[in-house]
Amino acid sequence: MSAEKTAFTRRRFLKFAVMGAGAVTLGACAAPSAPAAPAAPAAPATEATATPEPVAAPVTEVVITTSGWPIKPLPTEEDIKANQARAGYAEALKTWLDANPGVTIKQVEANIWDQQAIVTAISGGTAPTFVYAPAIGGWSLAGARAAFVQNLVADITPFVEKYGVKGKLTPAFLAFWEPQVNVDGKYYNYPIDAGTGNIPWIRRDLIKEAGLPEPTPDWTWTDFRTIAKALTSEKDKRKGAALQWWMVGGMQGHHGLNLLQNIPSPSTGWHWRVDLSDPKRVPLIQNYRAMIFEDQSVFSDASADENQYTAAFAQGSAAIRFTNILGAFGSAAQEGSLAALAKRLDKPYEEVFLFLPPPKGDTDFYEGQIYVGGVSYSPDSSADVLDKGVGVVDYMFLGKGWDIQKAGQWEATKDLQAVFNYPLPIDGKYTYEGVPGSFADAWGKKTLEEIEYIAGLSAAPDRDLYFPAEKNPAPDNKAINDAWSTFTYVADNVDIAAELKKAEETWNKQAESFTSSVSAEDFTAAALRYYADLDNYFKEKMPIYYESMFKPWYDAKVKPALG
Repeated sequence: MSAEKTAFTRRRFLKFAVMGAGAVTLGACAAPSAPAAPAAPAAPATEATATPEPVAAPVTEVVITTSGWPIKPLPTEEDIKANQARAGYAEALKTWLDANPGVTIKQVEANIWDQQAIVTAISGGTAPTFVYAPAIGGWSLAGARAAFVQNLVADITPFVEKYGVKGKLTPAFLAFWEPQVNVDGKYYNYPIDAGTGNIPWIRRDLIKEAGLPEPTPDWTWTDFRTIAKALTSEKDKRKGAALQWWMVGGMQGHHGLNLLQNIPSPSTGWHWRVDLSDPKRVPLIQNYRAMIFEDQSVFSDASADENQYTAAFAQGSAAIRFTNILGAFGSAAQEGSLAALAKRLDKPYEEVFLFLPPPKGDTDFYEGQIYVGGVSYSPDSSADVLDKGVGVVDYMFLGKGWDIQKAGQWEATKDLQAVFNYPLPIDGKYTYEGVPGSFADAWGKKTLEEIEYIAGLSAAPDRDLYFPAEKNPAPDNKAINDAWSTFTYVADNVDIAAELKKAEETWNKQAESFTSSVSAEDFTAAALRYYADLDNYFKEKMPIYYESMFKPWYDAKVKPALG
């Protein structure tokens, strides 16, 4: 693609106010499929084959810029003196830098997690080398894939092949990662870790102290409200739960409603419309608001950020927190970590914390929670920068550098929790050479079993993988998000049905000014495949949800829309 067309694409994206995915909600991860077979290894040299003398490669000056994620610059001696755990990282990175002369890793100021900020930086050519596609695309798979084809991240296909990542992932994680980041045979992301969606972290010890039965993986939102109310304590200055504004939408999703709010509309320019009219929504939202304003069991502050919500949980001022599992495993030496709280309480980690899937609604509906996270790259990166940028990520996360880091962390700290801070290794490695013990030794067998259970939940077919990646800007979700904020923060005079209707009409009106890059014919063909697979999936996996909610909706709204 020409530089002129590239610039136009980015400016056009910005013109539409950083609009993300066409989907109103995040899609579930794709159901696993058979992974591609790894490339066959090269044949070894025989004794009759002359081994050429190594030829020093020419030194190419390459500058990799980073915001600090996922690679930081080489720590200084002062950095290591301040925190000996950095010694392993320094050793690993220096090993790679020594083997790649001419490469410099430079720290720059950039907020790669803020959609507006990072898209503006990409448009202006000032983005760091490493970027995060979901953030660029509005935190959805559809938005990330749109960023791929809108040239907001670089095509790294040659380097995916060069560094052989497909042969390094477990079959299950490869099956999740590949279809999401491969668009028309090109790759736009390099995998580094796996996590979960927003799952509940729960104070198991407080539930026991309150004399409540410990919730199980099939717990419901009725159970959730009961537990949150029981764990709220004015004396201990503790709320039962810390829930951000988006959780009211998540709660509806856990009842299976968010999947039913997007109606295919191939006759319109954007091909989708929103429908928030399901009568189940109003009483569910009323119940959610009752937790906040009547039970007074929820900490929810419009001015608080993600870190403050996590801090509320880690400090003991909230008993339940919904977020990604990856943040739960900082060692006890890390200030503000969950392990530090367990240490203060003088209890084993697994006796203090419980991890479960999100509560269910009144059917057997549940959502798969696993995802594979990865690194994308600035579209302004040269071929040399991409080569080295992918190479260092591969070495530090999936190569020898990872083992060097882990051995160094153990040597410096003798702390298994500092070493085993990733609960779902995408290469399947749960132990490291030179490090005694395992993740279960560090965090408890119960903890590992809980995470493995959540990771093993099946996921419905992912809508975003059935439709071509969107090349045009998409409507944003501000109208929907404004409704969720109103329900969370406004105590009085809120007409829930009217707010839902307003959000629906606003989104649909906005969508009228957008045009999909996908033809009506291609959209309809993809939709027919998607909904047929979804029908079969729910019929088999969730028969109560299928008969009571999905099938009536499918028959009444989707089939007529698709002819």
